[in-house]
Amino acid sequence: MTSISLFRKKDSKAFRLELYDTPENISMKLFYKILETNNLLLLAKNQDRVKPENHEQLNAVWLDLLDFYYRSTNKQSWENFLRNLKATVKIKNEIVSCTAAFELFKLNDDIGLEYLKQFGIKSTNEEGINAAILAKETKLELTENKLIKKEQGEAFNMYRLMADLKVSHNLTVDVENTCLAEWVEILKRIAEKNRLEQEARNNNKNKRNGRNIISR
Repeated sequence: MTSISLFRKKDSKAFRLELYDTPENISMKLFYKILETNNLLLLAKNQDRVKPENHEQLNAVWLDLLDFYYRSTNKQSWENFLRNLKATVKIKNEIVSCTAAFELFKLNDDIGLEYLKQFGIKSTNEEGINAAILAKETKLELTENKLIKKEQGEAFNMYRLMADLKVSHNLTVDVENTCLAEWVEILKRIAEKNRLEQEARNNNKNKRNGRNIISR
């Protein structure tokens, strides 16, 4: 990518995987496949070499690709995605902190209750605290599902757009050999073309309305 990564940390010595990690070297087909499945292992050219410590890097690479795609095609959608992502991270942190505080409480350490209150858990018995933590886990699951459904919906839109291009523009895109960068440029040109056509239609409509007013 030409811009500085928003999400990636410096590569560690332990990470030497070959990845489809830029808009120029990942095909649009693979990009949308990951959107559909949420399988980040597909980013690795050799999935057998992926180790547990590599998953953070895969996630960072994927966020960079999403950033490139959404900022170029739908900024509002990207902002919504980031909002849901931040909510997910916040809930995860709450669950980790509450679980740790719960363990302190079970060891008869009163500071555990104080920590739990900071996260909205006011119960003072094990059953109530456990239920509150489970509720947060349910909330996390719902928030994560929003992210997954959004990405799956974006993949569906791609197939629909491909059909529209074939019918209205007589354009067939080779999904195997078209990289994400090229596909984004196609989308941007189509959006610009549609904008200009809409402006032309509006201008013609305004001219017709003006002539009708004069003729009266």
